[in-house]
Amino acid sequence: MLKKFGLGIITLILMLAFAKYYYSPGDMNPDVFVDQNEAVTVKSQNRAVVASANNNIPVSPQSQYISKEEAAPIVERLTSSFMDTLVQRTADDNEVIKYQSKEELLDQFEKISTREAALPYVRFYFEERDQSLYIVPTETPPWFKVDEDFTIKDVAHDGFTIVQENTSDLYGEYSIEMRFTNADGSWKIEEVIHR
Repeated sequence: MLKKFGLGIITLILMLAFAKYYYSPGDMNPDVFVDQNEAVTVKSQNRAVVASANNNIPVSPQSQYISKEEAAPIVERLTSSFMDTLVQRTADDNEVIKYQSKEELLDQFEKISTREAALPYVRFYFEERDQSLYIVPTETPPWFKVDEDFTIKDVAHDGFTIVQENTSDLYGEYSIEMRFTNADGSWKIEEVIHR
């Protein structure tokens, strides 16, 4: 078990080292058009927000808005969970250990995102062969950084959008825009756009 885990870690390191030779951030969906909306300032009505493991974070029915401070734990938890789901443990040959199909992996993603938000990542980073699921050796996508500031816009009681400008050695300067929605009391990532 430890040997497989160690080999999985080594495989991931090698994938990261050689990833820039395989794909660029625009490869995932080069046809995406992004509307350049202005960011808005949101004022809180001093609502208490308590994060829970099942994404149930209350939004006051008296208010139509969620503040940046209230959005931060939602964003941090869901973006981290999304990346944890994307980066799967693998065997020596890059075979995913926990799931046997893209469908099973998409079912797992649906706990934290819409199927539509996860589908481009599953299509790009995974392939099915011989009734097994394999991860494609490449770098993880440019992603939300928990320790960096973000802007919140398009705010309503049932959703909001965040935009974060980042820089990385591999991708250079990039922007990530994510839409979060609250359906039936459960927050999910609805859309992710890389620029």
